[in-house]
Amino acid sequence: MNQGYVKLWRKSLDAGWLQNHELWTFWTWCLLKASHKVLVVKVGFQEITLQPGEFVFGRLKASKELKMGEKKIRNCIDFLRKAGNVAIKTTNKFSIITIINWSIYQANEEEKGQQKGQQRASKGPQTRMNKNEKNIYAQNSQEVLAYLNEKKGSRFKDVSYIKARLKDGGTVEECKRIIDNKLKDPFFLANPHHLNPETLFRKNHWDKYLNETRATHNTAPGGIWR
Repeated sequence: MNQGYVKLWRKSLDAGWLQNHELWTFWTWCLLKASHKVLVVKVGFQEITLQPGEFVFGRLKASKELKMGEKKIRNCIDFLRKAGNVAIKTTNKFSIITIINWSIYQANEEEKGQQKGQQRASKGPQTRMNKNEKNIYAQNSQEVLAYLNEKKGSRFKDVSYIKARLKDGGTVEECKRIIDNKLKDPFFLANPHHLNPETLFRKNHWDKYLNETRATHNTAPGGIWR
């Protein structure tokens, strides 16, 4: 997987991405990380089958490899997802990034003739992928909401704030860590009405609360922070 090459299309010059150095760095990193063939990888004890154009993603690992802050990584993912260049599927342990239309733009000269029909019909697969992505976000949002309701004994139904943070690149695990941390927070214990999805997962709260959970995990005896 570390051998070979990827193609960079000249139309990237017109898009203005080269002027945004962090975005360009992250995008080319994604291209280099993506598998060029069907590949089975292990994540912990789980085997994951990657299709061409996919790779297992972790924001902390990406931050270390690229020497970029996690917030900037999340901003890059959000931009590329909205631009239709990538899709991201998130579980409670890892994420998989898919380069949309990988087979079209990375095809060799012999394959191009076979893929002209695919290029004309690319909107169909992309739409199906977006629907699948929406289903994953909906399922993960419900999982986080169920966890909060179980822990607090509440009956919240609105998942919009949870879903928004997952779409920004957050994970189910991070959401649950925030919930666990705030259940022990003196302010939240004194003001339990603040322990709701809107307060916990509001965009301008996310980085602060996530950094708090990081500090807790780093300092706890025997704690492990990945």
